[in-house]
Amino acid sequence: MCGWEFSETWLDKILELIGAEKILFGTDNPWHNPAYSLGRIAYAKISDKEKEKILGGNFKRLVGEKF
Repeated sequence: MCGWEFSETWLDKILELIGAEKILFGTDNPWHNPAYSLGRIAYAKISDKEKEKILGGNFKRLVGEKF
């Protein structure tokens, strides 16, 4: 999700096309405030389950519970 200026506009379409399981949260820190990237997901009109996947669940699934 980082680095893409229009991601909040297209988030619904992205979720429809590929699903929340294929989206990872990221930021452009230190060039951009990470709060902006977090806010795009936190305030998106998507389910809490989708937010959980994007904000860390998918990462844990990919690398395991050790992280």
